[in-house]
Amino acid sequence: MENVEVVLGRSEVVLSEFDSHVDAVILDPSRKGCHPDVIAAVGRLAPDHVVLVSCDVGSMVRDLALLVAGPFVLEEIQPVDMFPQTRHIENVSFLRHEA
Repeated sequence: MENVEVVLGRSEVVLSEFDSHVDAVILDPSRKGCHPDVIAAVGRLAPDHVVLVSCDVGSMVRDLALLVAGPFVLEEIQPVDMFPQTRHIENVSFLRHEA
């Protein structure tokens, strides 16, 4: 693919140093959720779309509250049963930048 750039590193460092426009950001944090610096950097970058993958409902709610307090609107949350017959659910949240 020619229109995708993969950047490796700690999110709170890489995103804070990124200075060009991005169309979308995909976040898949640990159960603790996103580092506050990650949320701030995503708000500063203001991508058209943000996808947040969460395995913990509490941290998902906290992260979504911070994102929608900024320039984003929550469009949809899609639960995904990755571990059938357990109580664990992954939630995929789709947000868009509010113009």
